[in-house]
Amino acid sequence: MRRFVLFVGIGVCGTAAYGCAGKVSEDGSSVLSGEVVVVWRVPQELGSGHLNFAVTGPTTAIGSLDYDANPTVEFTIDLPPGTGYTLSLQTASSGGQVMCAGSESFSLPSTSPLTLAFDTPCAVPPDWVTPVMGITEACASWSSLLVSPAAIAVGETGHVTFSATAPLPAVLSYVATVPANLVASASSGPLDGNGNGDFDVTCVKAGEATIQLTFADGDGGMDMCDPTWNTVSTTITCDPSH
Repeated sequence: MRRFVLFVGIGVCGTAAYGCAGKVSEDGSSVLSGEVVVVWRVPQELGSGHLNFAVTGPTTAIGSLDYDANPTVEFTIDLPPGTGYTLSLQTASSGGQVMCAGSESFSLPSTSPLTLAFDTPCAVPPDWVTPVMGITEACASWSSLLVSPAAIAVGETGHVTFSATAPLPAVLSYVATVPANLVASASSGPLDGNGNGDFDVTCVKAGEATIQLTFADGDGGMDMCDPTWNTVSTTITCDPSH
């Protein structure tokens, strides 16, 4: 078994630090209060590889580590005590033929460390997973986009809801593009831990208006992905007659 200690910079990142990266180092020190010890059972389909993790909850963090061909890998994430945490893990075989991912919710007590025994079920990846320069890139993929109502009177506001998919939904983000006759309440930002997001749009001039969303998964390589997977658009009407 190989052991790692991952120190998430709570003092620097804070509770709202979306996308804060953990620092990975090998360490034989004892586990301290307020830490989560993750014992990951490496799937038989895998040998050595690269493991991505994401934590959502009172503190949000992402990170990764390389692992050898061992039955288990143990690593420690330094987090403040709290409830409503979710840990997600994702890895893949070297050629990308198999992807393994899983998540688990937990609460971290204030008086003692918490140990999570973790499995990641494996499957043949969907078509939005592609090899990028020898590394499996799990491309962000849009799932839905809805604007309500579909016709908005000039001067009034509609609501945009959307969702996207990735092995680690906690690291998904979006960029929105709207035309001059629309004003959006937000043009970019993170999705929630389940891959969902929303913002408002206000019509300022009559005519059709196309809203386009582009999603990213936070770990690079998106320029190698098919743009039809992570970009979606819809057209509404700014109606002067309402």
